Formats: sequence, structure tokens, C-alpha cells
Amino acid sequence: MKRPSAVAAKMSAGNRKISEVASLVDRIFVDLRDAIVDGELEPGSHLSIKALAEMYDVSVIPIREALARLLSTELVTMEANRGYFVSEGPTEEEYRQLVAARCAFEVLALSESIKHITAADVAEMRKLNDKMRRLDFSKSPNKKARIWRQLNWAFHFKLVALSKNKYFIKIHDDLQFDFKMWRNLADTQQGMDALAIQQHDSVVDALERRDVEEASRLLREHIETGLRYVVGTGATEQESALQ
Repeated sequence: MKRPSAVAAKMSAGNRKISEVASLVDRIFVDLRDAIVDGELEPGSHLSIKALAEMYDVSVIPIREALARLLSTELVTMEANRGYFVSEGPTEEEYRQLVAARCAFEVLALSESIKHITAADVAEMRKLNDKMRRLDFSKSPNKKARIWRQLNWAFHFKLVALSKNKYFIKIHDDLQFDFKMWRNLADTQQGMDALAIQQHDSVVDALERRDVEEASRLLREHIETGLRYVVGTGATEQESALQ
């Protein structure tokens, strides 16, 4: 199990660039979350509040708040009198449950979102997809993979946010479904990126037509694709034809 100094060395502040997001706590939260999903912080790593505060050159208060947020996502655990640790990735059965929960939640949100979607929303989602499509993984693949995941999260967040239901939005933000799933998919991401973008395109096409049944079916299939990669069955013949 890594000690605080080892974690600090692994995530040297001088070698990291924190994404531009709303607040200091958000920046630290996003940076730690991505480091866990990338495998940069391995399961069992001790997340010392003091060491992290020194690394980010901040007080312990934003570190505590960021770790508390991570705790709700189950990406970290907390042990009494020991502190915070990077959690183990989901088992296959836990992953199945995660996929089922995410399908139920996002499809329900989509049924509300489709009532509010505008041409501008469709254009924004297509723009996110185009940004994902243009990423060149041959250069800085780890960095590009992180950007790809952030764009993918933004796409799915848009689907939920269009519902205009503040509780759906909070659930999506708290549970971080997308990033928890990618912990298991990091090794296959570059094999899935083209397929995911094609599936996004199909979902947006159905949303533009306001075809809620077709959009729901396509979204469910899209989310379940990750499960097939995790359990080793990979893409279906129909999905392979899209790649």
C-alpha cells in the first residue's frame, strides 16, 4: 500500500495540469478522479490529506471536500483512524449492476429531456461528438484518452441536464456513472471510441426526430456495449459494422 510520499511522487504537482472547472474543490476532485480512472493512483493507494494539500499547495479544507465528493462516487473509501484510500474497481457482477442502474437512470432522464430539446441542443451534442472524433490517439494517447472521457461525460451530462430536473442532474454528478465504468474499460478504450461516437450520432438523430422509443433503445444499447467489452464478448456483429 502506497504511503503519502509515494502518492505525491506519482502525482507530482509540477507535472500535472488541472482542468479548468468551476472551483478549487472541483479542480482537485476532477484531477483525483481522472488519476484514479487512468490507473495513475492504484487501488489501495493511501490518499493522505496532508500530502495532497502540500502537492496542490492548498489548505486541507478543499482536499477534505474533494475527497468527500469522491467518497460518494465510491472511487475512494474511508477507514476509521486511517483515512482515505483508492477503492478497488468494480467486480464483474458490480459492473453489471452499475450498467443496469445507469441504463435505467439515463433512459428515464432521456424521456424527460426529449420534451425540451432544441435545435441548438442538437448542434451542441453534435459538436461534442465531432471533438471526440477529431482526437488523434497516436500522439499522447493517455492525455487524449482523458480528454475523450471528459467529452463523453459532457455528452451524457447534456442528455440528463436537458430533463431540467435538478435531482436527475445531482444524481448524475454524485454517482459519476461514466467514470466508474471507464475504470474497467481503460485498456479497451481505443477499440471502442469509434463505435461510441457512431452510437452517439444515432442517439442524437433519434432525439432530433423526437423518437423517444428509438432514442431510448439506442441509448440502452450504447451503455450496455461497455459491459460486453468487460466480460470479454466485445462488439456485436452489428456494432462491428459501425466501426
